[in-house]
Amino acid sequence: AVCCPLFLSYVDNPWLLGVLVFLSYTGLGCFTLFMATIPSETVSPARIATALGLVMGIGEVIGGCLAPFIAGLIADRYGLVSVMWLAAAGAVCAGVLS
Repeated sequence: AVCCPLFLSYVDNPWLLGVLVFLSYTGLGCFTLFMATIPSETVSPARIATALGLVMGIGEVIGGCLAPFIAGLIADRYGLVSVMWLAAAGAVCAGVLS
């Protein structure tokens, strides 16, 4: 998941790009762990719904509202490749913080 945005920026061969995107996006299957399993195993049973709601709600607000706006500003100022680096950094942060 970290490598895919970088592959999209730097690989010119369409066949190689297709293979690399397919292989690197298989990492997205672990988002289920970030979004549900880890938070629900970390808190007491009485607070599972609150923990899951916070994780998913914050993810929707940041990922669905703020990230496109910020990515557009960055792309306008520094180019589209910088947005791909931002996406890769976000995937690294998600992995580290979980």
